[in-house]
Amino acid sequence: MTISDIAKMAGVSSAAVSRYLNGGPLSEQKRAIIREVVEKTGYRPDTTAQTLRTGKVNQIGVIAPSIGSQSVGQLTAGIASELDARNYLLLLGNTELDAQRELGYLNAMQRNHVAGIILLGSYYTPQLAQALKNCSVPVVVTGQRFPEVACVYNDDHTAARELTQRMLEHGRRRIVYIGGSERDDATGIQRREGVQDALRDAGLDGDQLPRICCNAFTVEEGQRCMQELLTRCPFLDGVVCVTDTVAFGAMHALKQAGRQIGRDVGLAGIGDSWVGGVVEPGLTTVRFYQKQVGVEAARMLLQMLEHPENGGPVRQTTLGYSVVDRGSIRIKEEDDMDHRLIFLDIDGTLLPPGDMLIPESTLAALDCAKANGHKLFLCTGRNHRMTEPLLRHGCFAGAVCSAGGYVLCDGKTLVDIPMEPQQAEGVRAALERHGVECTLEARDATFGGAKMTQRWSFIHQKNGAPLNSEAERWRKAMEDGMSMLPLSDYKGEPLYKIVFIADHESDLAEAKRLYADQFVFCESKLDNLTDGFVNGELINRKFDKGTGIKAICDHLGCTLADTIGFGDSDNDLQMTDVAGISVCMANGSETLKKRCDRIAPSVYEDGIAKEFKALGLI
Repeated sequence: MTISDIAKMAGVSSAAVSRYLNGGPLSEQKRAIIREVVEKTGYRPDTTAQTLRTGKVNQIGVIAPSIGSQSVGQLTAGIASELDARNYLLLLGNTELDAQRELGYLNAMQRNHVAGIILLGSYYTPQLAQALKNCSVPVVVTGQRFPEVACVYNDDHTAARELTQRMLEHGRRRIVYIGGSERDDATGIQRREGVQDALRDAGLDGDQLPRICCNAFTVEEGQRCMQELLTRCPFLDGVVCVTDTVAFGAMHALKQAGRQIGRDVGLAGIGDSWVGGVVEPGLTTVRFYQKQVGVEAARMLLQMLEHPENGGPVRQTTLGYSVVDRGSIRIKEEDDMDHRLIFLDIDGTLLPPGDMLIPESTLAALDCAKANGHKLFLCTGRNHRMTEPLLRHGCFAGAVCSAGGYVLCDGKTLVDIPMEPQQAEGVRAALERHGVECTLEARDATFGGAKMTQRWSFIHQKNGAPLNSEAERWRKAMEDGMSMLPLSDYKGEPLYKIVFIADHESDLAEAKRLYADQFVFCESKLDNLTDGFVNGELINRKFDKGTGIKAICDHLGCTLADTIGFGDSDNDLQMTDVAGISVCMANGSETLKKRCDRIAPSVYEDGIAKEFKALGLI
């Protein structure tokens, strides 16, 4: 079987098959067709012939400092997911933090004609700097910020700073630090300086921070270091550790010394180990998105391979983090346990679809609930720009926007996951081929065509029967002159959601066939119309309203049992399914009513205020 045979079976050119096999640029439609034929036939290219022809093989070398680490496992999983999609194999080397072995792998992988190398960085030495400079293939480094090298790394400094600020906010003032070797800039220097800067911000002397460096990131070293700090600083009331594993050792030493964690002393780590969720009390920590670091590193390397002509400055990317509060800084007191996190859909729930003014009675109920210690969040399909005016009311602590793609809490962005550009372009093309009209929702703008406006207007004029809340929102917003930008103004801004309206359900068939594994097609048939129109939205399977709620719970150290979710339509199912108590408005869909715990009065009948009172929130 040859490339030509595959091309004939797929109905494409041999060049298209070659680009698919080599991870080159290709439309999603052709990629899906070729993938189906390749998987059906079990075809694999001849790597020996490929090496003779190009001097390279479809292999990417990955050099890791320790394959037993949870973060390394997450990183390599992210790398592998991207490489698999482009038909590259992953070749793994394990250095066990041996600098000479690391240099050996760099040389060996080049001799074996790998196409590129991803180095999970640790120590930056003159020898490594020279080896990277002399490397004959593209290199991307993760976890460290090495000069003059493409890098994807975490914001270790800011993460450690915010973690320490959390401890200070709970009244901890005699804080100590268990750190790591300062040969490692990220974990050794950046994390320690972040702790010191937080102390300075609070008016304390960061330079006098009591600290000790562990010899390895192990439980045994954490226990040893904690015992030494207890001797040196017997009145300490807070401990920040360089990693979770070190913190588990510190936890053991503190318990042996009779200290109550979360009461007598606060304790926090960095890394979000799974063990932190099962120890008692749960360990407060920083969650780095290591799998996403791997994904971004692989994408960066593949871009360098596909577009070697693009020179310019070396690209270096910093990824975010979140603080997961599980109680080890401060255990909740009994009177805190009844405080709830309340998540409110907007259109059809908080206010009539398309409106922007919260009714006075509803606003009074929200203010009263906040005064009673509950935290209120918007949970909506609207983008950030369309949500922001409501957030100006002082009662809201944050929002789940774009159906979970963009999440805010206490002024901090917890989640920011737009669609991949190729993904968005591909599904749009599959819809538009069948006359399906779309609006594109970026974070701060909405783009739509004139036909979409005409369609909503036509629907409203033809039949005065009530629409579902999403359709009513768009129809009313367009009637009110909502500032939707024309599609011609769209210049590739990251998209979080696509709203569609189709003449017939069958018009969605191709898009579903190609993209059902990537998007949830949340449809609402306008069945009160004889024409059978279908409107709805595409929700990225990487997130939904439920994952947004979980992100806020993790950030605040709460459980899903502490949450209440209010909705009215089928696109609220992911929210109400995870909420501790789920509430559907009386004007909501029959599907949602069947799935929810409670039915509240209609949005038109002061439903939020009445249900808040019934639940004892006010």
